[in-house]
Amino acid sequence: MEERRVGEEARKSHQLRLENGFIDAYLSGKNILDIGYRGYIEDVVPIVPQATGIELDYPGYDGRTLPFADGSQDAVFASHCLEHIADFTQSLRDWHRVLAIGGFMVIMVPHQFLYEKRAILPSRFNEDHKRFYTPASLMADIEGALPPNSYRLRHLADNDRGFDYTIPPERHSGGCYEIELVIEKIAQPEWDIVTRETRPQNAAFDALATASATDIVRERGPAAQQIKILPASPWDLAVYDFGNHQPGHRRILAMQLGHFGDFIIGLPALRQLRAAFPQAHLTLVVGTWNRTAAETCGLVDAVLIHDHFPEVARAWNGEPVQSAEEFARTAQGHFHLAIDLRVDEDTRHLLQHVQADIRGGIGAPARYPYLDIVLPFDQTARSTDSVSRSLNVLLGPERFHSRLPVQSSFRHETDFKVTDNFVIFGPYLRLPAGRFRATFGLQLSALRFRRKRLRIKLDVVQGVSAVLAEQELGADDIADKISDDIYLDFTNTDEETTCEFRVYIGGRAPLAKLAFTGVKIQQLAGPAAPRFRRADLHIGEQLSLLVNLVADRTLALYPHPPEPVPPVGWASAHQSPHAFHIVIAPVSNSDLRDWPVEHYITLVRLLVEQLDCSIVLIGSRAQTGTLAHIVQASGVGHRVQNLAGRTAWADIPETLRGADLVICNNSGIAHLAASLGTRTLAIYSASHQPQEWGPRGIKSRALMSVIPCSPCGFDRLADCTNNHACMQGLLPETVFTQAAEWLRTA
Repeated sequence: MEERRVGEEARKSHQLRLENGFIDAYLSGKNILDIGYRGYIEDVVPIVPQATGIELDYPGYDGRTLPFADGSQDAVFASHCLEHIADFTQSLRDWHRVLAIGGFMVIMVPHQFLYEKRAILPSRFNEDHKRFYTPASLMADIEGALPPNSYRLRHLADNDRGFDYTIPPERHSGGCYEIELVIEKIAQPEWDIVTRETRPQNAAFDALATASATDIVRERGPAAQQIKILPASPWDLAVYDFGNHQPGHRRILAMQLGHFGDFIIGLPALRQLRAAFPQAHLTLVVGTWNRTAAETCGLVDAVLIHDHFPEVARAWNGEPVQSAEEFARTAQGHFHLAIDLRVDEDTRHLLQHVQADIRGGIGAPARYPYLDIVLPFDQTARSTDSVSRSLNVLLGPERFHSRLPVQSSFRHETDFKVTDNFVIFGPYLRLPAGRFRATFGLQLSALRFRRKRLRIKLDVVQGVSAVLAEQELGADDIADKISDDIYLDFTNTDEETTCEFRVYIGGRAPLAKLAFTGVKIQQLAGPAAPRFRRADLHIGEQLSLLVNLVADRTLALYPHPPEPVPPVGWASAHQSPHAFHIVIAPVSNSDLRDWPVEHYITLVRLLVEQLDCSIVLIGSRAQTGTLAHIVQASGVGHRVQNLAGRTAWADIPETLRGADLVICNNSGIAHLAASLGTRTLAIYSASHQPQEWGPRGIKSRALMSVIPCSPCGFDRLADCTNNHACMQGLLPETVFTQAAEWLRTA
């Protein structure tokens, strides 16, 4: 029988699919569409005789919506087509729309590791490829486009039939190099997926279910930088709101419970607190011995007395003179802000007994979860915070930087989805000279079978790169050697350079769990450490930094913006009747920080079609082509103006001031718009955390996917091992919802 002349890639496996029943199982219905069947070859036919071939010249087809009724097709077949479509989400939804219940969507795409053989775009062999695919990323696109329980996965496989693995990456591959995927459209059940809003009240279940979100992104309290975790697909959404939501009238409670010298040291910080909040009613709590100094300093409105310490320090036995309950009665009433102006931690617990909207102090967030604003300790200061005189201490997991998805004060845990990276590192402490043992608290469970590529590496590093000790466990060693007493011995000769302790994970282990409970430091030989070591920051400087941090978090950082004026180069938009004027800067100076262009295309279309708005795209001259593509591909160019390369940098501020909303990546435009008081919505990848790098304007917000590999800290997209999932998975519909709700409620 003569072989059917189907498309070039489909032809390679067509006979095999006939013989093994693939075509009979999925493409035997009467009504079948073959999307993009010709490709680059004219004399070809659709995949099966009864199929209708669809190209851009098909009557009634606009490249987005198929001219076929809902539920009219038994199958939709697309071979090496999806990677060419900019708005792939819309295409997948439309292909799904025309399928009948029980119909199949059959998709073949080139495999990133077999065809492309490179980490990032552009494709070496086809410049029109807009995405790279692995089985995981292809399924992620399906899950992001289609409603849950509207389909079932029936087939997902690599097709490397005849693939020549000897051909190097710079040459085009031979044989098959594709991913096969088949989903079946099903009748959706009457029930829907349970969300966090409708989940039954079960504290244990909630703690487990929300750990990946609330422990990857630290939710803040009522301070100016609020963080909310919202349900979204495929990843939850973190919304960072930098607006100042505090009332104009403030009542502040400051605690200064130390001795007279402590009070004098803290006076500059108290003066800064008064200067930052000149209209606030400021109440100061001091010991009896400091009453007169507090009442005559001219900085406070009221003085309260609480003796936590005795007046004579040498008489203190470690027990408070007055109880926490007595303090609560003394500091009764409601305060906007309560702040402990003491570096040592011995009075921090009293803040729990103050009725305050915001509590601030110095310490570690994990140690004081009731603090809303926390200034970390001077990391190079008191080594006794890390190592005591006995030099036998446990550094809990909260002391370390951690990429593990589940975190608590006692235990950090991973299921190996965060991999090929240092998942634990820190806490950057100085050690005295001598020999030490670092015991790593690691617990491994449910390792059902060994993985050849799985490895765990432990090391102790001094300074930037000096490795004092290291140990690497391969797949054959991990199950036998990991326990609570795995340790590294090392010698320290440099008392001024900090040390860090690191855990690296490579490879994956399905179903397995690895927990980290901290690092125990023991001195094996050498002189005992002194109680205190040289500190780089004065106690008073640390208190001043705390006050400055509180002011930054609760007050507007930029002057009140002037009234908007018509921006240069955008007069036509202001003459239009549209209710909203939106500026979009879709390209930054980093491909890792850029939200995908196809997402911006969909977002522009959603904004124009569902909001009464006009849109201006801004960018450099070099970005003109990219922005022109967004205008053209969106299909709504009559409402979109491309100013790329047509606006001088000096005129950009006025362009941003004239907008009702600025949407952009993590870029200078985000910070400039925020500083001007313009409503700003910035889209962040996992490379930079908004709580560190976000736009701190009174009307600015940042959006970020809550993804287990965040924060990655990478600088280049080539370093990403997860196909830019943090940005690919932050869908245009999610960003549109945030933008629309903000505009409509403004």
